[in-house]
Amino acid sequence: MFWCLAGLSLLMGGISVALGLFAIEDFAATGGRRFDDMPFDDVLLGLPIMWAIATPLFLASAVLTLRRTRRGYRLRLASLVGLAVLASLSIGFVLNAFDAGRGVHEFLAKRIPGYAAYTTVPYAEWSRPDEGFLGGEALAEDGGILRLKAFDGKEWTIDIEGARREDIDGSLVEEGDVAIRGTRTGTSAFKAETIAPFD
Repeated sequence: MFWCLAGLSLLMGGISVALGLFAIEDFAATGGRRFDDMPFDDVLLGLPIMWAIATPLFLASAVLTLRRTRRGYRLRLASLVGLAVLASLSIGFVLNAFDAGRGVHEFLAKRIPGYAAYTTVPYAEWSRPDEGFLGGEALAEDGGILRLKAFDGKEWTIDIEGARREDIDGSLVEEGDVAIRGTRTGTSAFKAETIAPFD
C-alpha cells in the first residue's frame, strides 16, 4: 500500500513537472519570443503556479510514504528526497516528450475555467492578422501611423487614425505591448479599429 501511495505521489509530481515544462516551452515558442525578452509578470502568469506549488507537496508525500516501507526507513532523508526529485523529474521529462503536459493542461482548461484564465498567455491569439487580431510591441507612433513589432518578430505599419483606444491614456510606445483589432490591408499593413493594452 505504501509503495502504491509513493508511486502515485511520484507520478503526480511527474505530471506537475510535465505541466511546468509544457508551459515554459509553449510560452517560449508562442510568437517566437526569446525567453529573456518576456515580461517577468507575463512569465508568472504563463506558468501553472498551482503545479509549481503542488510539485514539492507531492515530493514530500512520496518521501514520507517511502520512509514507511520496509527498506525505506533505512535510507537517509537526504537520499530519499534526492531519489524522489530525480524520479519525478525523470517521469516529467518522459511525459513531456509524449506531450502529456499539453494534454493535462487542455483537460483541466476545459473543465476548470479559472485554470485556463490564470495559466494562458494568449500570444498566439493575437498573431492572426488575417482574422483581424494583431498584437506586439509598439515601436514608434507618428501621427496616425504606428510601427509595431509583432510577437513573431515581423514589423507592421498600422493605420491607427480613428481607432478607439481602450484603457490607454498615454503614448502607445510607453504602453509597450498592445492588442489590436482591425483589418489586414497589405503584406505588412493593418488598419486598426480598437487598440488595448496586451495583458
